[in-house]
Amino acid sequence: MPEPVVRTIDHVVHAVDDLEAAAGAYRDLGFVVTPRADHPFGTSNRLVVLSDSYVEIVAVTAPEHLPATGFAARVAAHLSVRGPGVSHVVLSSRNPDVDLASLGDLATGEVFSFSRPAPQLEGPAITAAFDCVLIDAPADLGMFLCHHRVPQAVWNRTTTNHPNRATAISGLDLPVEPDSLRILAKLAGTASNSVRLGPTTVGVGPAAIRFDVAVDATLIAGVSVGGIATGTP
Repeated sequence: MPEPVVRTIDHVVHAVDDLEAAAGAYRDLGFVVTPRADHPFGTSNRLVVLSDSYVEIVAVTAPEHLPATGFAARVAAHLSVRGPGVSHVVLSSRNPDVDLASLGDLATGEVFSFSRPAPQLEGPAITAAFDCVLIDAPADLGMFLCHHRVPQAVWNRTTTNHPNRATAISGLDLPVEPDSLRILAKLAGTASNSVRLGPTTVGVGPAAIRFDVAVDATLIAGVSVGGIATGTP
């Protein structure tokens, strides 16, 4: 029998109205935030990069370029209907073509590939390239799988060395229906109302992102962002 697929969180999408204000709030909590990068489909982002995942702070910056469906359309719809918050949970993919074939009805369309310039904190921009498998997910939570063809465009020593020493997302609460979490669990190869994805526990509740170090909690664009030190109650 084939080995079960063990998936981890590639990144969490934090949809915001004001990209710079949200980035500043994360910086105030001791996170390094990458420079703004622009997508070819109407959104822009800034990242909080951790050891093996990241928070993508994203806003609609060129609405005239928004497509009718897909990632950017879901971000825009989330902001319009639900307001700022966690709009997507994105899981890692080592082989998008294999994942597309194995997911069956959960996947929608073909592998979606794109590239964008990734400005760096030091040195010239690097072209980041991605292969994504979009998921036919409920309206309250976008989901897809993501493969990085140029991982060094995201993960490098300048982006992951945070003054607050955070290295991972330890917990993620989502204001979604239980069915959404069940689909996420199915993608992760588990069967639970509390999904474990690598170092991250995902559950239903008011939107919150918690990190593996002590970080003073604050509300950033509809999401409680904070952390507790590893090993504390």
